Amino acid sequence: RDLNSFEIVKKLTNKTPLMHLDPVLVSDYSSVLKKVNLKNYIIIYAYTGRLTKSEERYIKKFAKRHNKRIICVGHYSNIADKNIICNPLYVFSYFKNADYVITDTFHGTVFSIKMNTKFCTLVRDSNRNKLEALLNKLDKLDRKVEKLEDIERLYNTEVDFYKTNRIIEQERKKT
Repeated sequence: RDLNSFEIVKKLTNKTPLMHLDPVLVSDYSSVLKKVNLKNYIIIYAYTGRLTKSEERYIKKFAKRHNKRIICVGHYSNIADKNIICNPLYVFSYFKNADYVITDTFHGTVFSIKMNTKFCTLVRDSNRNKLEALLNKLDKLDRKVEKLEDIERLYNTEVDFYKTNRIIEQERKKT
């Protein structure tokens, strides 16, 4: 599902593997979507402890400026107004109904794209290859955060998922 894994498999087996999208992107989850009793919220989807203090301060000010609650789904965040641990399939409902997603993870990016939710992805040295390859493949490299101010800029920029959804549909058929 990513170039790094592709290269590892190729090197270990001396065969050219097929590269596919993450199973989340090619599967249909519409039947598991549920009503979420939350409004005016952004999701922080980052591993516990991975956000820097400056990122935490910026995100808290950002949420306050836009009158949004900070929700963290699946992980604990000390800046969240609400931390939610739920059935993994129910995560999609929170993403679908969010006003915005700020993530630094592969699957946070995948969930946002799958649910066609406005998002931004903080790319770190530790995940740069995987995240940039995903964003590039799905025509969403423009959602990458280079500097903290990009969080605000991307919030104010509408996301057109048309081309991305077409790419996913083509990849689904290939898979």
